Amino acid sequence: MESLSIYGKHSPLIMDSLSLLELNALVRRSLEQCLPDEYWIQAELSDVRSNTTGHCYLEFIQKDPRSNSLVAKARGVIWNNIYRLLKPYFEESTGQLFTSGIKVLVKVTVQFHELYGYSLTVLDIPWEIWRVAVVRYCCNWKKKEY
Repeated sequence: MESLSIYGKHSPLIMDSLSLLELNALVRRSLEQCLPDEYWIQAELSDVRSNTTGHCYLEFIQKDPRSNSLVAKARGVIWNNIYRLLKPYFEESTGQLFTSGIKVLVKVTVQFHELYGYSLTVLDIPWEIWRVAVVRYCCNWKKKEY
């Protein structure tokens, strides 16, 4: 059954309008053109959770230092091929759990999906953290051999 509009089937408002899907596709294409690169961001982690597929879903937040109120928030994801390496190395090198409430520096890409909206996909953490983790791992491995 055809949906009815209070404006009528041939109203100029209807004929010149976009569907939600069309608008979201336009937003996605615009973001891909305007923000095609990778960006290092500093943020606090919030609502960190992983699922059975090994992906990590989280929120990045920023608070006003004076009032402690939220000034920015973005949904984030770390795909399992990155997360299974990043989490143990991060925890080993920093000595803290990869969990809500910690401040991080991560490399991200900006994504927009017509159904799921805006999100940041984590690609990496600073090389210094990886280097420290590798050195600690190698030192522990050598100690075990002797």
